[in-house]
Amino acid sequence: MFADPTGFIGDILRGNKDTVATWGFNPEHQPSVSLVLQFKNSGFNLIWFDGNRPAALREFIKRATVPEICFYLQMYRIEATNIIAIVNPVLVNPFDALGKFKTASELLEALR
Repeated sequence: MFADPTGFIGDILRGNKDTVATWGFNPEHQPSVSLVLQFKNSGFNLIWFDGNRPAALREFIKRATVPEICFYLQMYRIEATNIIAIVNPVLVNPFDALGKFKTASELLEALR
């Protein structure tokens, strides 16, 4: 069960509207995993942006908001927990063949 059935998350789960939620997901944090699965079980589409990790690392470093080691730690957590198989999202590579971010229309096309 999710933490706030009468709050923000509860409102989203009860509503019939398009919702986009994103956050720094820690696959080792069981309440986060439970929340993601609650969304999935409520009929939401889960989309996981993954692919071309060298390009992702390059973009991560460009942001310079946290140390580079955080990228490697997150990649380790994703692999070690097998979280992609657990939540079974739609996988979308956000990068084109040249390692540049795809446009919004290209990302939407990938979801069709």
